[in-house]
Amino acid sequence: MRPAVAVALACSFVVASMVGVASAQTTELEAANRPDEPVGQAPDEDQAESEAQAQPRFLYELSLNTHAETIPHIDGGGDATSTLTRAEFAVTWLASQRTRAILEVSNEFAYYDFDEAYRLDPVDGSPFGSFSRQNFDLTVAHAISQRWRVLGLAGAGFARERTADVGDSVVWRVGVGTSYYVTRNVSLGVSFLVQSELEGHVEILPLPQIDATFEFDEQWSLKLATIGGATLAYQAFEELAFTLKLGYQERQYRLDDEGFAPEGVFQDKSIDLTAGVNWQPIPGLEVNAGLGSQLWRRFKIKDADGNRLSRPETDPTFMLFAGLSYSF
Repeated sequence: MRPAVAVALACSFVVASMVGVASAQTTELEAANRPDEPVGQAPDEDQAESEAQAQPRFLYELSLNTHAETIPHIDGGGDATSTLTRAEFAVTWLASQRTRAILEVSNEFAYYDFDEAYRLDPVDGSPFGSFSRQNFDLTVAHAISQRWRVLGLAGAGFARERTADVGDSVVWRVGVGTSYYVTRNVSLGVSFLVQSELEGHVEILPLPQIDATFEFDEQWSLKLATIGGATLAYQAFEELAFTLKLGYQERQYRLDDEGFAPEGVFQDKSIDLTAGVNWQPIPGLEVNAGLGSQLWRRFKIKDADGNRLSRPETDPTFMLFAGLSYSF
C-alpha cells in the first residue's frame, strides 16, 4: 500500500491527535503550550482561572454527516449513485493542560447502486449494494514542551459488505508520533503506523505530517494539512463561514462470499472538491451543507488473495452533503 493510502486509513485517529492538538476545539491544551506566548507569573485572577482550567475535565461531541453522489459514467460503460452516512461520538479527557486522551467511536453505512458497470463486475454489472464500517480509536497526546508534542494511538474496526464474515473484516492499527511547532500556526511531525489490511498483510509505515494555518485577515484563512487537505475559509460573521476544500478520501470493505469476487476486497478512492457553508446558531451546535465534485474517482476489486480483478475510473461526479455536530 502506498503512503497516501495509509494516510487516508489513519485519518480517523491521527486527525484527532496530530491535527486536533492545533485545532480550535483544543484551546485548553493550547493556551498553556503555544510556543510564542510569554511565560511568566500571571496575575492572581488569571492564575486562578488557569488553575481552574487545568483541572481534569471531559468534553463530548456528537456528529452526523451524510453525502450522496451521482456518477455519470464509469470506464467501460455504466453509471452509478452512492451515499454514505457517518455517525460519530468522541470523548476528550483533558487530564491536564499538557495531556489529553481522545476516544472516538464511529459507525458508517454506505450504499452503491451500479447500473451496467461490466468493467467493474463482468458478471452482471452490479457487484454489490450496502456496506458498513465501525471504528474504535484511542489517542493520547502530551505536550512535553512549548513546541514539542508526542502521541500514541491504537484502534480497531470492521469494514464489510452487509453479509460478509465479521471475523474476516477486522482491521487494527497502532502507532506513535511526534510534532514540532515551528510557529503558533505551523507544525511539522512524523508518526510511525503499524496496521493490518483486509488482504491479510501487516504494514509498518512512516507518515510525515504538516499542519499549517495562514490567516490573511480577520475573515480569510487557508489551512493545509497532510490528512485534512487544503481548506480556504471566509468568516462572513461570527456564526457563519464559507469554505472551499480539496481533499483525498479512501475506503475499503470486505466482500461477502457471493458474486465474482467472493470474500474479496472493494476499494473506493477519490479526490474531492467541495464548497460549503458552516452555521453555528447556538454555542456548541454547528450545521454544515454544500455541494461539490469528485474530480477523480477509482473503484478497485481484489480477490481473496489480494489479486486485482478490476480497476475502472469514473468521470467527475456531482456531490451533495450535509451534517451537524454538537459539542458539550
